[in-house]
Amino acid sequence: MTSFPTSSPPHFLKSPQHIYGSIFSCTHKRRKELAPRFERARKEKEKKALGATIVKTLPGFDGELPFMLETGYISVDDAEMFYYFIETEGNPKEDPLLLWYSGGPGCSAFNGLIFENGPLQFNITEYEGGVPQLEYYPYGWTKTSSILFVDAPVGTGFSYSTTDSGWYVSDTQASWQVYKFLKKWFSQHPQYLNNQLFVGVDSYSGISGSLVVKHIVDGNDAGAVPRLNLKGYILGCPRIDADINENSKIIFSHRIGLINDELYETLKESCNASYADIDESTSSPECYEAYEFYARLIKDINKNDILEPKCTWASPQSSGELSYRSLEENPDNFILSPPKIPEFWCHNFNYAMSYWWANDQGVQEALGVRLGIVGNWVRCNKSLQYTMDVDSVLDVHKNLSSKGLQVLVYNGDHDLTIPSTGTQQWIKVLNLTTVNNWRPWLVDGQIAGYTIKYSEHGYRLTYASIKGAGHSPQEYKRRECYEMFRRYDVYLSTHQRRHHHHIATSKAARQIWSETNFLISPPAHQSPTFPKISVDPVRFPRLIARMKRMELGKILFLLLCTSLTIAGVVGTPPTCPATDVGGECGDGDDWKGEFFPGIPNIKYEGPSSKNPLAYKWYNAEEEILGKKMKDWLRFSVAFWHTFRGTGGDPFGAATKFWPWEDGTNSLAMAKRRMRANFEFLKKLGVDRWCFHDRDIAPDGKTLEESNANLDEVVALAKELQGNEIRPLWGTAQLFVHPRFMHGAATSSEVGVYAYAAAQVKKAMEVTHYLGGENYVFWGGREGYQTLLNTDMGRELDHMARFLEAAVAYKKKIGFNGTLLLEPKPQEPTKHQYDWDVATTANFLQKYGLLGEFKINVECNHATLSGHSCHHELETARLNGLLGNIDANTGDPQIGWDTDQFLTDIGEATMVMLSVVRNGGLAPGGFNFDAKLRRESTDLIEDGSLSELVRKRYESFDTEFGAQIEAGKVDFETLEKKAMEWGEPKVPSAKQELAEMIFQSAL
Repeated sequence: MTSFPTSSPPHFLKSPQHIYGSIFSCTHKRRKELAPRFERARKEKEKKALGATIVKTLPGFDGELPFMLETGYISVDDAEMFYYFIETEGNPKEDPLLLWYSGGPGCSAFNGLIFENGPLQFNITEYEGGVPQLEYYPYGWTKTSSILFVDAPVGTGFSYSTTDSGWYVSDTQASWQVYKFLKKWFSQHPQYLNNQLFVGVDSYSGISGSLVVKHIVDGNDAGAVPRLNLKGYILGCPRIDADINENSKIIFSHRIGLINDELYETLKESCNASYADIDESTSSPECYEAYEFYARLIKDINKNDILEPKCTWASPQSSGELSYRSLEENPDNFILSPPKIPEFWCHNFNYAMSYWWANDQGVQEALGVRLGIVGNWVRCNKSLQYTMDVDSVLDVHKNLSSKGLQVLVYNGDHDLTIPSTGTQQWIKVLNLTTVNNWRPWLVDGQIAGYTIKYSEHGYRLTYASIKGAGHSPQEYKRRECYEMFRRYDVYLSTHQRRHHHHIATSKAARQIWSETNFLISPPAHQSPTFPKISVDPVRFPRLIARMKRMELGKILFLLLCTSLTIAGVVGTPPTCPATDVGGECGDGDDWKGEFFPGIPNIKYEGPSSKNPLAYKWYNAEEEILGKKMKDWLRFSVAFWHTFRGTGGDPFGAATKFWPWEDGTNSLAMAKRRMRANFEFLKKLGVDRWCFHDRDIAPDGKTLEESNANLDEVVALAKELQGNEIRPLWGTAQLFVHPRFMHGAATSSEVGVYAYAAAQVKKAMEVTHYLGGENYVFWGGREGYQTLLNTDMGRELDHMARFLEAAVAYKKKIGFNGTLLLEPKPQEPTKHQYDWDVATTANFLQKYGLLGEFKINVECNHATLSGHSCHHELETARLNGLLGNIDANTGDPQIGWDTDQFLTDIGEATMVMLSVVRNGGLAPGGFNFDAKLRRESTDLIEDGSLSELVRKRYESFDTEFGAQIEAGKVDFETLEKKAMEWGEPKVPSAKQELAEMIFQSAL
């Protein structure tokens, strides 16, 4: 164990009139002098028990703070831990809560708040003395997350001990101190207990922070109260293992060009690539000499950022240079009154501002600091009485990797204090499976760093480098780090909140993947492979010989992803700002090559073809009853099922994950999906697609941001579709976001009504811009749960006024497409106003809208309303309202919207009878609003039903499987096997293939 420093108990800075007093030890005499301070503090503590200060204004900040800031103390044994709590600028009930404390050990959380993660910054350029000016920083992490900054361990910032012995602390004690602080803080703030909790630390606090996460996990497992809703942790340039960190400095120095090949090879050979304990008495002369030469070479390099100057006015480095966050500053040696910025910029000047500000009495009063206890505030307390009793927490992370947590680790790529090479090395020791390999992430179209994503049994770790950043990265590349965090946050929230209109899972808090999820990955050390994609033969009728052999059923626009990655996702409503990290980390479309490599353009080969990647019945150019097949059918790909479907359902997590997906709902990811969409369309030979606005572009924090996101993605879609492809229809997604919980056009809130109108207006504009042939209104929540609190007549009137306004705007912008209403009886509401075709037709007639709208019939919705699809089509046709078909079906035994592919020949034939009698569907068509079963996850193969069933159960054809079926295996044996085998690889059930084989036999 290394004790730092070796001097006596903690210091206070002398000369309260000046912040640059000397540091001295707390002698017995001095402790007596300080006794009155502690007594005042105890009385103030008793007076303000459980109290906190809501800070609305701060000296140096113009006006009221544009966010909620709370400060206070939490008593932990004999320590008084000071904190700053900033509530998210987003949704306090749903956004995560991040605990953050800085490295050092001994650096105040204020360092994180003002220089790294918070929404404030100093106005450095205009400083002319006095209390430094603060200004709002628009890229604070608090835009999407509440942050609890704590001065930890005791002796840091404004935290203090009420006893002499309490000042002494170690890695182990510090971790317990923070854990106890956190539990007490939540006990006093129970309104945040349901929010997802993340622990965030940087630099040396990687040691204690890792232990804090372990304490939370252990406490939850033991039933500790309150239970903390831990979902993951964030480590910035973290110290995790002392030996790895020291060894990595040599590797980094060589890679970055600080030492040449010869010296590197000499060091590696003479020191056996181990540089942590080099000593003249124990190391070989060659090793010691080479290492000393290396040390001299880098002596005048700024270790925190090798590209920045080593400022001459910072304190000289001590002979025992520390391998953790030593930020080369000493208040004693600062220029006492620097009215201007030095000729070359140094971080030290930034730090000086924090001293001048935090030691102002007016500032401390505003913050609710107990005056006179901590003599002078220092940013990083170098005389902290701290014992480093933990050299490595690698085993802690190995243990945590089985807990289903979500982790973000990042480094600046110019940091020699804790090099990125070391961080990547200890991550490799965890033996995780690579999910997304090394690739760039972008901000404003420029590479901001590189990222790689790992996973194992639900534990997901994303590593990101920050290009051009030092130690800690946020201080050098604050905007880029904000984007990284925001995208990581969005990545998590979109996985949890993703809720397409078939997944009706509710949420209490924004869970991130959830503890119940597992990510099934390729075996360790196996490089991920691209998926094999299969499209089941299109089985639509040829309509020949008066439709004698009709086989409408499935053009399975199947997008089967058989890379073994399966994203663990629990669906909850998304409202994502346009961003990510997590895997992609950027605002650029960086997918290289084809999205469906090895898949040729799908062609017609006839009924006898055994090729699963061929059309058996759909011959686009074949003319039947005076029209080509492509004109009868007018196929369309549904963007949401095809590119946003994951296999999740209300009772289970996702089972499919495209290799190009990074889990985010960022603009970059949206553009990548759009490119995949058009490659898919072209390979299928299909020239139409359908979309919801929020499925193709991410929801922003504001309507303006959402519109800007949509414009950017639509511009790309316009470029990609050219003159050959166009939307069959577009629509606005008015059912997922919580604002639409009571409906959109039928909401009881006028603000929601207005928002829905604005969203529809924009969606109509982009549909028109893309050359869309129709626009659909699907009222996913236009209905009621109970009539006890519903004015049905008023809501129906509101919906009619809404549709009237839509008709007027359609004409105003010159959109000549057809407006469609899509009936659905229920789900998610108990009763929807557009229950079925007849109800919808009556509504249109009552409000004088019959001539303005037609109907989009979804076959599965017909099932839910108690009708057949044929009945609904005929009702629409006979009333002159049949405009489009969402081709799918539902299982009559399941009372929900299953959206299966239509494979029943009889039902398909009846559907086509209505289409033929209608003279076709133009300008409508067949939109395949259908999705794969969640059990269908890998390549469709040809074969017989019996062979398919045999292969499905072949794992039980083993000796061990036979013993199970014979009843000779007990739970203890099964448990042993489960532990031995690890997470099982679950094969596809191939339901669609089974149905195809069966229908082919008919």
